[in-house]
Amino acid sequence: MKYLLIFSLFFVCFNVQIFAQNDLKAQEILFEAYQKYKTYKNIRISFNTKVTNFETNKTFAYDAKGFIEGVKYFIEYPEETTMSDGKSIWNYPKSKKNVKIIDYNPNDGMLTPDEIFREDFLKSGLTYKYIKSETQQGDLTGKPKVLDVIDFFPKENTRKYSSFRVWIDSNTKLITSWQVNLRNNSQIFYTIKLTPNDKIIGTPFYFDKTKFPKDVKIIDLRKK
Repeated sequence: MKYLLIFSLFFVCFNVQIFAQNDLKAQEILFEAYQKYKTYKNIRISFNTKVTNFETNKTFAYDAKGFIEGVKYFIEYPEETTMSDGKSIWNYPKSKKNVKIIDYNPNDGMLTPDEIFREDFLKSGLTYKYIKSETQQGDLTGKPKVLDVIDFFPKENTRKYSSFRVWIDSNTKLITSWQVNLRNNSQIFYTIKLTPNDKIIGTPFYFDKTKFPKDVKIIDLRKK
């Protein structure tokens, strides 16, 4: 389940009381981004990830891709595939030839893909602050991007991260990258591409054993 930390996003239903406790500049940017996001039926996501362990001074990187639709998600990593229908989570490590099924738990202290959409994400104990505006080299058109940088901090120390930072394109209102600082003295940096309203073929948000090797063993750890 190590890759479930990947999606530390935050576009959730905000209310006045939540916003009043945080930075007003960040409030405005996040609200605009969420209003834009609400118009999307789904999002195709692809990203490059760089993980750094400061104790061992080692770094590794990998690419991944998938879909997010409401609280449902499907993410394919180099070593494993994980998916959720909003009730259960299936995790398939490709080398172990088994798939573990656990109950979906939005309060386990991890950051998961569905937190983009959870109404209670900020209510569960986060503060945020506007940091700065950055200009990034543009695409093939040569037009530079202006990015807004916002930091998030958990109010309690039960989470597996101490803070995370996001970069939001001020024009498209989409996240372009984010950085998660873990409590184990390591850091994860993601460069992300989001494609809204893309075509999703089939139903990838639950484990369909007909689409996986026949010898895959199913380990159901859900509470009955």
